[in-house]
Amino acid sequence: MQPFEDEQEAAQSEKVFASQWHIVALAVLSALFCISGIVMTFLSEQATARNLILISLGILAINAGFQWQQGLKARALNHLYSAMIVVLLMMSYHMH
Repeated sequence: MQPFEDEQEAAQSEKVFASQWHIVALAVLSALFCISGIVMTFLSEQATARNLILISLGILAINAGFQWQQGLKARALNHLYSAMIVVLLMMSYHMH
């Protein structure tokens, strides 16, 4: 699910991730919130799960901005695309 080719950014992304610790930390934090949201879904805590996933998406969007600023434009666009898909799925699920 990556419509934007980011293979040419691989070498640059390694350098960015090595020097910009906040980008890696935000990615880990976003993943932890997302995993927590998924666990809460299985525990039938839908409101909490939705909030955790939305926090995860917010962190992901902020991180995409940092990546864009560091020149990792395709990677940032892929993250924003993924976030948009998740939001659309959540909206679709909520309407049913």
